[in-house]
Amino acid sequence: MNIFSIVLCAGLAYGYNITFGPKNNFFATDTVENPYSNYLFGQNGNNVLLICYEDKDIVGRNGQCELGQIDITNQKITFSNESVFDTKAIDNYEIQLLGPNGPLNNFLIGYTNGADSSTGPGKVVLGSFDTTTNMIKYGAPVTFNVGDNDQSNVVELERNDSYFAVCYSIGPNDNKGTGCRIGQYDVTDLSVRFGQQLFNVPSNGPTDGMGISRINNESIIVCYAESQGNGNGVCVIGMIDDLVDNGLNAKITFGTPVVFNNQGGTDEIKFARVYRGNRNSTDDPF
Repeated sequence: MNIFSIVLCAGLAYGYNITFGPKNNFFATDTVENPYSNYLFGQNGNNVLLICYEDKDIVGRNGQCELGQIDITNQKITFSNESVFDTKAIDNYEIQLLGPNGPLNNFLIGYTNGADSSTGPGKVVLGSFDTTTNMIKYGAPVTFNVGDNDQSNVVELERNDSYFAVCYSIGPNDNKGTGCRIGQYDVTDLSVRFGQQLFNVPSNGPTDGMGISRINNESIIVCYAESQGNGNGVCVIGMIDDLVDNGLNAKITFGTPVVFNNQGGTDEIKFARVYRGNRNSTDDPF
């Protein structure tokens, strides 16, 4: 895993050329690791960035987030002060949440509560942000995986009822494969709760480089790299049984895994977007 100092750049495209503004340090000279950024929909004309990361210069690797106000005309990014969501957080992954009327000023972070990958439990925390004051606040972190955790990925399911799924690698060095759980958030008190069930994603042993995406209210797609053998890339669809009626007691039933890369060497799977069959230009950014 590489260790590096992070800077962000704002760029403008003119025809076939891209011009970049000056580098913008989002946290002075500290050394950070595993930054994850998310463009916030519906905030100040969509010109706000949320970035979460591990601060390696603090003992225990604080998990922190900042807001970045993007000035496209002048190619500048102005960052807020850092805000800590946990004193030990690694492998952070955050998403902005969507309500029935569009984007919310809230986000979920899934992460490992430890000093390194697979060295602590998996947790989720619900945050809220205010782009006027440039402030972020958080609710209490909630554990979804009591064992060694890695690669936490969060995806919203039914936005009207605040349901989401978190999928993650289990065990030291991910030697127990990938699991998923269904959770529910409440933006009024920034709380999160989970159902009692754990659903194992079918695989031929340990998994790596896992990513997930929502297909619709009652289905998700999970892709991962097989750690054994050549590292083939595999995807599998999970169907959620009547989420509206069953809520946190709903079950996830996975289909047969399908190999998308049989050449090996798969790692760091990212979804650009999974579209609904009837999606059009007026749809929200799910």
